[in-house]
Amino acid sequence: MEGEQTNNDWSAWERIPGKIRDGTDASRACQWWAGRYVEDFELAQSMGQNTLRLSIEWSRIEPQEGEWNGQTIARYREMLLIHA
Repeated sequence: MEGEQTNNDWSAWERIPGKIRDGTDASRACQWWAGRYVEDFELAQSMGQNTLRLSIEWSRIEPQEGEWNGQTIARYREMLLIHA
């Protein structure tokens, strides 16, 4: 999970009382969405890697069925193109 995401099945499950004993959640996660992806890309490059596997959060791209978030698509595109 990238962090800063509250619109998917996992975050909904986390909010059900009693599911997570201490009440923590994955909202911060690895903080990719907040910008830490840059560190990961730079680290991979410094190790000579030319490929990095990642995933995208579909519920960011399509927050409601049939509704597309252009800003999110542009952000993913920026993340990937800048570091290509």
